[in-house]
Amino acid sequence: GTGTGAAHVIARAAKELNILTVGVVTLPFLYEGPLRTRRANLGLEELKKHVDTNIVIPNQNLFKIANEQTTFEESFELSNDVLLHGVQSITDLMVRPGLINLDFADVETVMSRMGKAMMGTGEAEGEKRAEQAADLAINNPLIDDYSLKGAKGLLINITGGKDLKLFEVDEAVNKVRAEVDPECELIIGAITDPALDGKLRVSIVATALDGQAPETKSVINMVHRIQNRNLGYSDFSSNHNSSVQMTTSAANNTQGANALKLEPEQETYTREQTITENLNPEIEKDSSLENISIENLGYMENAEQMQKDEESDLVGN
Repeated sequence: GTGTGAAHVIARAAKELNILTVGVVTLPFLYEGPLRTRRANLGLEELKKHVDTNIVIPNQNLFKIANEQTTFEESFELSNDVLLHGVQSITDLMVRPGLINLDFADVETVMSRMGKAMMGTGEAEGEKRAEQAADLAINNPLIDDYSLKGAKGLLINITGGKDLKLFEVDEAVNKVRAEVDPECELIIGAITDPALDGKLRVSIVATALDGQAPETKSVINMVHRIQNRNLGYSDFSSNHNSSVQMTTSAANNTQGANALKLEPEQETYTREQTITENLNPEIEKDSSLENISIENLGYMENAEQMQKDEESDLVGN
């Protein structure tokens, strides 16, 4: 489609021109089927290669804010509002006159080559509007459950009417700052909007969330992921193609830094571990192999296969 098929082409062209490139995308509903989800994830992986920052909103998360009375159109308006206010929070700080303005260099600082990001926006009124708006921005239900602790860049935009108070800006910013690492690159802006008299809006963009590195696990548990990326790596069984297809589908439903995290203390195997064993029936879960590199492991497995082939030829003769 236009989004999945064209997005990475446009992004690549922008990067070739040395333009700061941010991808803001949505993923399909689960009811749209695994094939469409798989295509979307493949398109997203391709897009990530050519953007500085990527922000992903799964449409499935609309169910977190919808109820039985919410119309189909209203649910998409809610999703679009998050995207609109998130992107607008960046552009407004550069092009609209305000109390604290930013220039493009400030935005580039927190978004250039920062990888995974999230955006959130919250709007509130009343006595505790600053605290409530900040809470809504941090806990945006449309965004997957990412921790802001690992963010390396954070942009905060405070927007209010002419009644916006200094202490409210301070309260909102400190509320968000408490969620991130003290060493995080922080960019703050504040602008006035007459349409928001009596209200206060907090918009945040947190970047470099994939800086939260996954735990290093045994190379055995990672073999099928390598085969996903390179199907010619080695052929472990006659069911290789079908097994890899299953793994691709399962792996594409897992995103972010936690995609590779497998807990060693689990007593039951996860689906991924089961598929790994099917792909590698002749590899024992030996702790002595944990420090072997991917290249050496592949060499050992291919050498073993060649030896078996030679033995089979001798028996046949």
